[in-house]
Amino acid sequence: MSDPIVEWVDTFPIYDPVKGPETLILLKNYYNKYKQEINKSILDVINNDEIEKLAESRTMKLTKKLEELQEELNESTEDNMKLSGKVSTLTERIDDMNEKRQEDKEYIMNTAEKSMEKIRDNDQKLIHSLSERNAQLNETIQTYLLEKNTSNSSHAIGLEGEMELLTILGEETSFEVKDTSLIAHSGDAVVTYNDKRICIDSKKYNNNLPKKEVLKLVKDINRNDYYGGVIISFNSFITNPDTNKRAEDKVYSMTTGGVPVLLLSNAGEYRDEINSIIKLYFDSHKSLDENETQVDTLGLLESIEDELQQIDNEARTIEGESKSHETYIRRRKQDLNRRAQTLKKMKDMMLCKSLSGEIVSENPVSSPIGELINLIAHKNDGNNEQRNSTHDIKRYFKLYCSHNSHTLLHDIKNTVPKELNKILSSLGYKSDKKHGLNYDKKVRNKTQETWSLHLPPYNLN
Repeated sequence: MSDPIVEWVDTFPIYDPVKGPETLILLKNYYNKYKQEINKSILDVINNDEIEKLAESRTMKLTKKLEELQEELNESTEDNMKLSGKVSTLTERIDDMNEKRQEDKEYIMNTAEKSMEKIRDNDQKLIHSLSERNAQLNETIQTYLLEKNTSNSSHAIGLEGEMELLTILGEETSFEVKDTSLIAHSGDAVVTYNDKRICIDSKKYNNNLPKKEVLKLVKDINRNDYYGGVIISFNSFITNPDTNKRAEDKVYSMTTGGVPVLLLSNAGEYRDEINSIIKLYFDSHKSLDENETQVDTLGLLESIEDELQQIDNEARTIEGESKSHETYIRRRKQDLNRRAQTLKKMKDMMLCKSLSGEIVSENPVSSPIGELINLIAHKNDGNNEQRNSTHDIKRYFKLYCSHNSHTLLHDIKNTVPKELNKILSSLGYKSDKKHGLNYDKKVRNKTQETWSLHLPPYNLN
């Protein structure tokens, strides 16, 4: 027996009848566990290799993915920078638009205020003139009544009616009124309206106006070849000659002897509408058939109501229209002035037999604003060219005039872009869509129309 066996026998009592079997079983168990541990160690080594390979593969994939994400991040950063530039440009344009809107609002308010002042002045003058005229007429009536001392006579009453009629007709600007009260067989007045001569007679009877007055008016119309006639009774109804009864309505129209006649009964109740009723009737009158004796009074009244409504609507729009007319006239005057200056320049150049194809003056004097631009601005010299928009130029000269208390500040504020463009063109400056910086170092892109002129920033200090 070798030494190792002796050591095993001495160490482990495997030959002991009592302890030997248990020791053998215990040793077998330990041996089996040992082999299991050895196998596990081998599997761990194999697994570690697989894990390392798998980790290396995953690492490569993740690295590649990280590189792709980094590229996308760089592209996104560039896009964000471009978008930031666009946002900045749009923000500047929005600021410019807001500033222009405020300027336009100020211009409109100033123009509206001037127009309102003129309208108020004209209204006051008209009111004063009408008041004076009314006072004169009243004084004339009173004087006549006192001199004749016939305040209750029919003649005085007739004169009063004639004066009141002339006053009413004179208030309508579309009427050409002629006083015919002293001309026989001509009524109290003849009105020319839309090339139609209309004979008008007025009465102030307290009782119904007899039909003979209507027939007398018809004879006067036929004798003088008038288009038609109107008979006005301020205080009573008018007798219809066809029925020998008073007219059914206060506004009644008829045709007698082929002549259109308008009967206005109790006209003192609607004195302010008399002119509108006359105009409406003769505007809408058509030749009647031989069997027709009158116009539809109800339809005429409805037309009168429509006309009065239209008058109210028109009165509300007069103020707005006056503003647009004033602006239109002002611009026409400016255009005429510019055209005259251009023609004078052409005439001078033709007299000098100039061969130049351009009409550009060395020192054009298109307006005081043009002189101010000529004094401060100058054309780009090729180095560090400025590109200033029309709005930039207007803002620059507003700041300049404000800082220097210049008298043209108000004119600059009220100058619209179209007018400023014409002034710049007359001074020889050219506009184009080019990229560059304005006088305030702000970017002006190719999408925007800008001028090639230099504005020195030091003038704003």
